[in-house]
Amino acid sequence: MSASPGSPLRLAFDAADARFRALASRERLFVAALLIALFGFVFDQVVLRPLEAERERIALALHSQGEHRAELERALEQARNPDVDAAERARQDEIRQLEHQIGTIDEGIRTAVARLVPPEAAVEILEELLASDDRLALVHLTSAAPRRLGPDETNGASTLYQHAIRLEIQGDFAATLDYLRRLEASKWQLLWDRLDYRVERHPEARVTIELHTLSEQEEWVGV
Repeated sequence: MSASPGSPLRLAFDAADARFRALASRERLFVAALLIALFGFVFDQVVLRPLEAERERIALALHSQGEHRAELERALEQARNPDVDAAERARQDEIRQLEHQIGTIDEGIRTAVARLVPPEAAVEILEELLASDDRLALVHLTSAAPRRLGPDETNGASTLYQHAIRLEIQGDFAATLDYLRRLEASKWQLLWDRLDYRVERHPEARVTIELHTLSEQEEWVGV
């Protein structure tokens, strides 16, 4: 709302204007410069400084919020990947070492089993070696059901099955000894359990041989 022509503010302004116009040119420049400086000071105090204070307050608030967010992110990361203390690290190292040892044992078992007679070929090999010597006669050839070797026997290593065979032959001592030597010399290996040699009527004897092979498969030997 503008001041009316007779108002005190209007009269004061007109008087100041009249005095300003009555000044010499140099004095008017000085007064104008002083007024501009005064206006700048008031503008700085009333407008700029409050704006700067508000800007600093906002910047400080943003910085504080950023630090808080970083702390939350660190807490979240720790929750996802908790720090492992020394005892837990030692336990995990021991587990890894045991797993490595078990793997080494498993590999050794597989290598040893690979040299044994496959269950499906065991009977055929025994019969072929027996057929090459007419001094021996086959009496009985039987096999037992495959037996799984449990954790107590394998210490938790590979799962193995034992395939047992019972072979009864008849012949003299020399023929029996030659047969056993042929078994030992074969490229395939069998594991011996028992050998029983009984003379029934000299020189003939009844020979019972119990042996077995191992496999990771549960196939029947086939007798």
